Amino acid sequence: VSIEEEVVGPGGDSNIAAPIVTLAAQATKPQPMEFSLNASVRVRFNGERHLHAWLSHQFSGQAGAKLSLASRARQFSSMLVLVGRIASATVFEPKYAAIV
Repeated sequence: VSIEEEVVGPGGDSNIAAPIVTLAAQATKPQPMEFSLNASVRVRFNGERHLHAWLSHQFSGQAGAKLSLASRARQFSSMLVLVGRIASATVFEPKYAAIV
C-alpha cells in the first residue's frame, strides 16, 4: 500500500504520482479491534496492523495536495484495506474499504 501525491512537472505538462513520506507504526500482537458494518453487525479482527499518518500543511491561497491510495497484492493473495479513524484502543471507524 502506498499513498501518492500528484507532482506537476515544470511547465505543468507532466504529472507524476510520487509516494509521500508518512509516519508509520506497526503492531504485530495488538489487542483485537472491531468496526461496525451496520447497526447490528460488528466485525472483530486480529493480526498485524500498519498505521500510516501524514501531516499536511499549506499556506493560505495554496491548493491542497492531490492524493491517491495505491494498493497491490501478489498473485493468490488478498488483503482488506480500511481507511478511517481510530476512535479508541479497540474501535476503528472506517470511512472507505476495499478488498485487494
